[in-house]
Amino acid sequence: MLKTIVHVGVLTALFAVAACSTSTPSAPQVPAAEQARQARIDSAAPTCVAPGARAAKLVTYPTKGDDLGLAYSAGKGSTAVVLLHQSDGDLCQLTPYAELLAQRGLRGFAVDITQPSRVDDTIAAVAYLRKEGVTKVFVVGTSMGATTAIVASAQIQPPVDGVVSLSGPALYDGMDAGAAAKNLTVPVIFAAGETDGNFATDAKAMAASCPSKHKVLSILPTSDHGVSLLNGAMKPAVADFLGI
Repeated sequence: MLKTIVHVGVLTALFAVAACSTSTPSAPQVPAAEQARQARIDSAAPTCVAPGARAAKLVTYPTKGDDLGLAYSAGKGSTAVVLLHQSDGDLCQLTPYAELLAQRGLRGFAVDITQPSRVDDTIAAVAYLRKEGVTKVFVVGTSMGATTAIVASAQIQPPVDGVVSLSGPALYDGMDAGAAAKNLTVPVIFAAGETDGNFATDAKAMAASCPSKHKVLSILPTSDHGVSLLNGAMKPAVADFLGI
């Protein structure tokens, strides 16, 4: 009987070749910075920005510690407007206004303030824009965003060029805009609808205590709130304030 003898080393080599031929290439490593950016975008889940447009429209920037702020950026002007949404929305609430500002030659910067770090995120947004070469910065807030705008702007140095508070409550989620307004010396608009709950009362009180020499109190005969004021009765006054 003929015996076939195969050397063990040959078998080992054959198995190794077979294993190599069936293995799949490993996926490329995603840099940690990009992972953090994607995680921040995913946490906000902005439905108004298609996945293919996120690289061009969504900006992440450093805030406190390792946290990242997130904003929708439109336009490249040397004057920027930080836009802060109200509690029933996200940055998508103000992306149309950001695009309007871009059409008028300004940079619209709609910030996600759904997280409790909203004041720090706003302060960091202004710092980011200044590092980008922006020479003038306004902060416009609606409702919760207006409270955030007042509290953050009272802390920013050098001061911003103007603040707009539309239906801002004096107190919201630990933020005290009533106290902050007493330290606000930049040009500022306090606006609210006369029949919109207590927001008109808060606007009057903050305007009265604000030491700015260039302040405007606008109490309008409407129940419109926040974003509705920005897109409606207050639209001409805000445009004039921003120089557009």
